[in-house]
Amino acid sequence: EPLPGSRTGFKRHRSYVLDSQLRQQDMVYPPGAKPVGLFRGKEPVWRRADIVELRSVAQWRRLGRIVKQDERAQKTLRGGTAFKTLLYGEWQTEIMPESDGPSAEAAVPGGAIPGTNNYGNIEVLADSRALPVGTVHVSDQAAEAAANRLGIICAPAVVGFTRDRGQVKPRYGGVVIWERDLPDLEAGMVEERERLEALQRKQLAERLEAAWRLLVKNVLVDLYVEAQYRKQPVSEPSATAASSRTDFL
Repeated sequence: EPLPGSRTGFKRHRSYVLDSQLRQQDMVYPPGAKPVGLFRGKEPVWRRADIVELRSVAQWRRLGRIVKQDERAQKTLRGGTAFKTLLYGEWQTEIMPESDGPSAEAAVPGGAIPGTNNYGNIEVLADSRALPVGTVHVSDQAAEAAANRLGIICAPAVVGFTRDRGQVKPRYGGVVIWERDLPDLEAGMVEERERLEALQRKQLAERLEAAWRLLVKNVLVDLYVEAQYRKQPVSEPSATAASSRTDFL
C-alpha cells in the first residue's frame, strides 16, 4: 500500500502513522520494529500494527488485567511534582483473578470510587466501557461543583493530558460517580448551572458599571479642563509690540 503524500493523509490512515502523530501513551512495539520510510526525507513513518497503547495500573484493572510484579513502567507522564502516571504495556500484565476484579470492588456502592490513583483521580482516557461496575462518567463542567455541594461521592475524571512549558499535565473533564447517585447529581447540576449563570450576569453587570463610571469620570475631567481653559483672559498685545507696529507704519 503506498504511503500518503500529506500529513493529513496520515492522520486517519489505517496502516501508517507519522512519528509526530503518536500520542503520549503510544509506544513502538516490539522494540525491533523499524520505520517503513521517511516522510519528506525526515520524519519516520510507522506501521500502525507496530504501535501499542500503554495504560496505567488503574486502567488495566478496569480492563480486567493487573500489572505483573516487578515490571518497570515503559513511560512516565509527569505534571510537575503534583501528578505522575506510570504506563505499562499489555505484555506486562496478566488476567486479574476474579476476587480482585472490578465487580468485587463495586459490590457495595456508596463507598469510595474504585480504581482511583494516588491523587484521588480516575483515568478515563480511552472510553467509558472500562469504568468500574456500578459507576458512570459525567462530563458536564458543573458536575464536580454540584457533587461537592450535595455531598455525593465522586472522583475527578482525567480525560487526557496536555503539555505546558515542557511538562505533561492532566486534563480534567467531569467526575465519575456511583450510578445510583446520577438522578440527584443531574438535578444538582441544573441548580449549579443556574447559580453560575447568575454569578456571570452579576460579574458582567459589575464590569459594565465600572466601565460606565470610568467613562463618566473621564468625560467630567474633560469638561472641567475645557471650562478652566475658557476662563483664562485673552492676553493683550505688549507696549513694545504696539510701538514697533507704529514705527513700522
